[in-house]
Amino acid sequence: MPVVTGWAAGDTAAGLMATIGGFTALYGSALPYRYRAGRLALVAASLAFAVGMGIWAAAVVWVGVLGGV
Repeated sequence: MPVVTGWAAGDTAAGLMATIGGFTALYGSALPYRYRAGRLALVAASLAFAVGMGIWAAAVVWVGVLGGV
């Protein structure tokens, strides 16, 4: 839903960012508050790393081919 809202508003990137934020929050919803911040930081860093690797792999053709195997 956030992506559709962002698309309708003309800012798809904002909708995608909101989706990632909501996805990250799912991982910490059942944890006690003292552990939640650390877990959410780890999940956010992991998602940022995965997106960065995807951007890098898109620029290097052979990495994208190996990733698809």
